Amino acid sequence: MKTKTKATHTPGPWVATFDHATNRTVVQKSEFGPSPLIMETPENGLSLDEIAANARLIKAAPELLRDLSEMMELAQAIVNNWEKGDLAQAVIDLEWYTVNKVAETLDAATN
Repeated sequence: MKTKTKATHTPGPWVATFDHATNRTVVQKSEFGPSPLIMETPENGLSLDEIAANARLIKAAPELLRDLSEMMELAQAIVNNWEKGDLAQAVIDLEWYTVNKVAETLDAATN
């Protein structure tokens, strides 16, 4: 089963900043020069730490989508290896991807 993701969003990378003048998180395509605005959210009542964490997560959305799409392809490869009786290779593939890709993206999104 091959799944394709149709992009209906502005491709990344995105940049998230906090505008102290308006008390809003601003997510844009680039931090340099005129750039398409992805989103702007009011941050009333949130701590600066929570605002920063939200901004990192929003900013990581394109990478998380990419990783999820890659994970779907890997899941199909694991199923194929399993069906061929090669469980060891299926487990190796899953472990490699989890350790090297997903953890890296989640770390960037949450730290």
